[in-house]
Amino acid sequence: MFTRISWHRFFGFCLFLALWLAVLTGATTRSAAAQDSAGRIFLPFVAANGQNPQEPPPGGPNSETLIEEARQAGEIDDETALLYRVYAAFADSRLPAPYRGDDRNAPTSLALRQAQAKMGELSLATQTVLAPFLRPPLAADSWLELQAPGAVSQSSATNRITWHTTCQTDPNIKVWYQQRHPEDAAAARRICEEVSGAIWPRLVNLFGRPLPNDGGQSNNGGDEQLDLYLVNANTGAVGYIGCDNTPSYILVNRARWSPSTLAEAVMSAFVNGYDSADCMEYMWLYAASRTWAMDYVYPTENEEHSVADDFLNHTDLSLNTYPIMPLEADNNIGDGAYLWLWYATNFVRAAKEIMPAIWQNATDPDSLAVMNGALGASGFEHHWKDFSRLNWNNVPVETYFMTDNLLYSTRAKLDTAVTLGSAADHSYELDGNVRYLAAHTYHFTFDDPGARSVLFINPFHGGEWPTARVQAIYRMAEGPWIVEEWTDKYSKEFCRDLKIERIAELTLVISNHEWKDRTHQLKPAYPPRLNVTNVGCRGWKFEGEATLTSTGAEVHVNEKTTVNATYMREKIGDDSDSHPFIVLRVTEGSGSWTHSGVSYDCTANGSGSFDLTGGVYTVLFLWNHATDHETGTQYTPGIRRYSGFGSEGPEVFSRLMVQYICPAGGSHDTLVYSAHRWFMTETVPTQQANDAGDVIEGAFTTSDDSDGVVTTFAYTWKMTALPPE
Repeated sequence: MFTRISWHRFFGFCLFLALWLAVLTGATTRSAAAQDSAGRIFLPFVAANGQNPQEPPPGGPNSETLIEEARQAGEIDDETALLYRVYAAFADSRLPAPYRGDDRNAPTSLALRQAQAKMGELSLATQTVLAPFLRPPLAADSWLELQAPGAVSQSSATNRITWHTTCQTDPNIKVWYQQRHPEDAAAARRICEEVSGAIWPRLVNLFGRPLPNDGGQSNNGGDEQLDLYLVNANTGAVGYIGCDNTPSYILVNRARWSPSTLAEAVMSAFVNGYDSADCMEYMWLYAASRTWAMDYVYPTENEEHSVADDFLNHTDLSLNTYPIMPLEADNNIGDGAYLWLWYATNFVRAAKEIMPAIWQNATDPDSLAVMNGALGASGFEHHWKDFSRLNWNNVPVETYFMTDNLLYSTRAKLDTAVTLGSAADHSYELDGNVRYLAAHTYHFTFDDPGARSVLFINPFHGGEWPTARVQAIYRMAEGPWIVEEWTDKYSKEFCRDLKIERIAELTLVISNHEWKDRTHQLKPAYPPRLNVTNVGCRGWKFEGEATLTSTGAEVHVNEKTTVNATYMREKIGDDSDSHPFIVLRVTEGSGSWTHSGVSYDCTANGSGSFDLTGGVYTVLFLWNHATDHETGTQYTPGIRRYSGFGSEGPEVFSRLMVQYICPAGGSHDTLVYSAHRWFMTETVPTQQANDAGDVIEGAFTTSDDSDGVVTTFAYTWKMTALPPE
C-alpha cells in the first residue's frame, strides 16, 4: 500500500512515462500559446482531456496560495506542491484545475529557485519533469522548445524557434525575442535601454562587481553577456548551475513586464552570483533583496508596494518566514520583507554598506547572524523595535508614507473601538506570546464617555524577557501625539475624566528582537491587558459622619462630626501613572462637631467647626481598574474596592479641643477625636463603589475596651464621583 508521498511520486513517474511515450510516437499535439486581455499567458501544453485549461475567475486566491493550502491540508505532499508551483510559474497546463488561481497580479514566484535548491532531495521522476524548466530557452530540450508548435521530441532539431537579438553593441547584456513574435522587437529594444541605461550601472555600482559571466555554459547565447529572453513565463533570473554561485539568464514575460520587474530580475541575477551556505536558509533575503531593488533602481515607481501589505498583514510572523503560507491571496510575505531592507538602508546604514555585506557573507549558515552583522554595532536589538513601530505607518509614525508614499500599515491583531455599553467593566486580553523577530500590534479608539478609567497591564516590566519591547503611540482628545516606551512600566493608567488624560486613541506594539534562538517566543507569566471601567477617577465629593461613644463606670461621652470634602486624584511617586489603583487626597472641605461628656466629676458641652487641612492625613485608595487587590495584574470583573482615611494632623489639634469644667474649679482640654479622625475604613478593603461607578456608600465601626471604658467609633459616608471636566 502506497503512502501519500510514495503514491504521488509513483503517479508522477507514471505520468511522465506516459507523456514521454506519447512524445516519441508523435501522439501528443501542441497548440500555440493563448493570451487573455489581461496579459496572462497560457502555455500550449495539452491537458489530459485534450483541452487547454480554463481561465480561473478573477479576484480569487493565486495558484501558489491554493497549492500551499492543499499541501498544509495533507492533500498533496511537499514534492508535488513544489512541482505544481513550477507549473504555475510557467502557466503550464499540467497544473490540475483545482490549483489554478488568479495569477494576474501575483508576484514573481521563487518556485524554480527552490526546485534548484532542493533538486538532490527530489525523486528521479520529478527531477526529469523539472529539467526542461532549468534549461535556457535556446536549448533544444528546453521547456519552450518542447511547447513550440510542431515539436516532436526532446532531441528533435526540426521546427526550432528562431531568435533575434537587440543590444548587439552593449558589452554586458543581450535581449532575445522570437522570430514568430516580431511584435516583440520594440519591447526588446525598450528592455535593452532600461537594463543597460538604468539597472545595470546602478546595481554594478551597488555591489562593486559585475555579474559572473556565462562563458563556459551551454546554450549561453554564444558569448559571456547576460541574456534576457522574451517568453511566456514569469519574469525572473535562472541560475545555469544551481541557485547560488552561478551565472544566470533572465526570462522576461513578453506580455507582462515593467522596468521595476526588470530591476527585480537583474538583482536576482546579481545575488545568484554569490555563494551561500544554503539557498533555502537565504530564500527570505533573496526574495526581500530582489523586491528591494525595485525601489532602489526606480524609487518613484513604487511597484514594490504591491507586496508590502503581504508583510505588514503578518508582522506576527518572524522576519525570515518563507516560503508562502496559506494566509490570503497574494500573500508573498517573503517579498514583502523588502520593507526591512528598505528601513535598514534608509535609517541604519547606506545601501552600499548593507547589501554587499549581506551577500558577501552568505556562506555563514545563519542568515539572521549575517543580517544582524550588516546593521553594524547596534543590530536587531536596537533597530527591531523601531522598525516594528514604524510599520504602523499612521500618524505620528507615518514615515513610510511621508518618505515613500506607502499607503499600507501593520494589520493590528485587534483593532477596536472601546465601548462598555451597559457593562461596568471590560478587559481586552492581548497576546503577548510574540515570536522571534516579530511583533504584535493592537489599536484602540475611545469614544464611549462611560469608559472613564483605563489601565494597561504590562507583564514584561520586570525584565524576565529582555528581548521584549512595549511601545505606545497615543493621543488625548485634546493634545499632540505621544510616542513612549512602556517596557519597564508595571502598568499605565489614564483617567478619561480629566482633559489632560482623556485618551482618544492608543496603539500598542509588543516586539521581540531575539534572533539567535529560532525557537524563542515570549511567554509572560500573565497576559498583557487593557482594562476599562466606568469608575469615576477625577475626584469624589465626600459627605460623612463620624460618631464616638465612650462608656464606663464614671465616663460617658458622645461626639458627632460631619464633614463635607472633595477628594481629588493625585499622582504619587516617580512612576505615578503606573498603579492598579488611584490615590485621592482632600483638596478642600469643612467639618462641624458637637461633644457632650462626663468624665468622673468633670463635664463638657461644646461644638465647633473647622476647615480641612487635607494633605498626607487624608487619603482614598480606589481600585478602579477591575484588577485583583493582591497583585493588580489579574482581571477581576466587578471589583472596585476602596479604602481610606481622613484626619486632621497634630499641628491643628488646638482647633479641635473641648473644655471640661470640674466642680473644684479646675478645667482641662480634651481632643475631639471624631473631628480629628473623621473618616476611616477597614484596612483590608471589602467595600466597593456601585455598579454605575459613580457612588460610594459605606460604613465602618471599630471599638476599643481599655481600663473599663468601651470606646466605639462609627463612620458612615457617601461619595459621589465628580463629572468629567
